[in-house]
Amino acid sequence: MSETAELLASVRRTKIARVQRVRYVFEGSVTDDDGPLQVSFDSGALLRFDVGGDGEILKVDTTPWVDPFKEPLSDENRECVVQSGKWTEFDVSEEPPYSSVIGDTVYQVRLITLTDGKLVGVIFSGGKSELAASTGADNLQVTIR
Repeated sequence: MSETAELLASVRRTKIARVQRVRYVFEGSVTDDDGPLQVSFDSGALLRFDVGGDGEILKVDTTPWVDPFKEPLSDENRECVVQSGKWTEFDVSEEPPYSSVIGDTVYQVRLITLTDGKLVGVIFSGGKSELAASTGADNLQVTIR
């Protein structure tokens, strides 16, 4: 079993405690919801999912997302944010459909791989819901059932 597979399997029998998405914000409005997904578990584990540099693999990390445009900003960076917007982290734990996975125990972790073994997705199955994160067209796609 790969290190990533072991990491993902380590959250079995833990409860999903919090879900965060990184969304693109421009002029005060969310314009893109395909940014990284961060899931925290009652065990203290944190998993962050994003699209890998090749646009195909699912990148899995255990560190929280860091805002590269966190205050205080230089004048140059502030102007860039005003003109172009920026990625911003949102706690979506209380937003449907994300709210349906909060408190659910993960009973099964299924990996989605290509024939060459590249990890392109993961599905966390709980008692009442499923949370899936996968790559597609250079975006992170999140599905909750």
